[in-house]
Amino acid sequence: MKCEFLHLFVIVAISLSFGAHYPFPQNKVTYGIKVVGDSSADVQNVYNSWLSGYYQEQDTLARITWDNDSQTASEGIGYGMLIMVCMDNAQNNTRPKFDKLWRYYKKFRDYNGVMNWKIDRFSSIAYDGQGGATDADLDVAAALVLAYRQWGDTMYFSDARDLIGAIWRVEVNSDRFLGPGDMWGGEQDPSYFNTGAMELFKSVDTNDWSTVINNCYDLLYKICDTATGLPPDWCNQDGTIPSGQVFGWEAIRVPWRMAWAYSWFGREDAAKIDDKIATWIRRATGDSPSAIKSLYTLEGIPQGDGNAAYAGGLSCAGMISADNQDWVNAGLTATKNTLSNTYYKKTLQVLYMLLLSGNFPLMTGSAASTHQTIPVAAKHPSRDRHLGITAFAAARQYVSLAGKKMKGSAFLAMQPLIRLR
Repeated sequence: MKCEFLHLFVIVAISLSFGAHYPFPQNKVTYGIKVVGDSSADVQNVYNSWLSGYYQEQDTLARITWDNDSQTASEGIGYGMLIMVCMDNAQNNTRPKFDKLWRYYKKFRDYNGVMNWKIDRFSSIAYDGQGGATDADLDVAAALVLAYRQWGDTMYFSDARDLIGAIWRVEVNSDRFLGPGDMWGGEQDPSYFNTGAMELFKSVDTNDWSTVINNCYDLLYKICDTATGLPPDWCNQDGTIPSGQVFGWEAIRVPWRMAWAYSWFGREDAAKIDDKIATWIRRATGDSPSAIKSLYTLEGIPQGDGNAAYAGGLSCAGMISADNQDWVNAGLTATKNTLSNTYYKKTLQVLYMLLLSGNFPLMTGSAASTHQTIPVAAKHPSRDRHLGITAFAAARQYVSLAGKKMKGSAFLAMQPLIRLR
């Protein structure tokens, strides 16, 4: 009898340690606003569609299929891990899927400890897929920290610390700017500036992430259009913008990244960047997220039709202020109903709807804690005059030039994201 009781106690203890501390749905944000009411059924439906269309398993590994479904990008692994850690509950049981995606990432790491950016199925690195992509590595590291908080397993904490250390060594340059990857430098991709993730890293790593974060915001202030607030796909570290840049498939992630940073940490810089965008897009669409188009020039002229990537991204921009409540409410509906017929649009649709609905939580309170507990003030209050605070929005679809870098310049033969989004 005593043995049976002990056995039962162990089972219960394991369940309490490794079950979800923050099961879906959470329906709350730390800062800013979310959609009014419970939109978890809509999120669940979109997640189910994405899972059946883009998640594949083979033995102990799993991948998210890319535009060419015979391949996987490290970006997709990062997105998939973020989705799985947020969607876990008794029904979805996403932890095994999270672990299989993480094993896939580890299987295809390069000698610097970050995943090679493009892989053929479950077998080998693609001929043009060598080297890491910083955005993917930041997302994966953030997902690992959240996994520790979600499931309480210190393995995730250790893995997160190791990966964050690798990112610091090989993807942060000597000027404390994020590079595009571990094997190339040159131009900057503003959509890689995952400042929310880097704030999170401070809870597990002692490197100077604050300087990197501030450099990201400084550069965004320089490159965002003064009228629309829109950033370009690519820029130079000194703030100059190469010719021909648009608010394209890369840049559409910036409003989402900023909304993420604000909803977690209350970072004023992130709010100001999104506020400028939200003010413009609300005016440009007559306060109707369903009227969002795509591939905008930096001056705000659309060159493509609407889709979920753009509708969701620009809707997220509004999450910084209660003045945008109607916009955010309508934005989730537009994101749900707008075209999402490719890997990129569908995956971002899930991520955007998680954030908009309050189901992309920082996960503090039981599994672990964070050093950030109050809003982080902007480093340069004078920027208020330039960026103002009122509203915002975001979305995405086009042929991206997310060019990986070789020896400091874009190497066209290896531009990983040249695809129809």
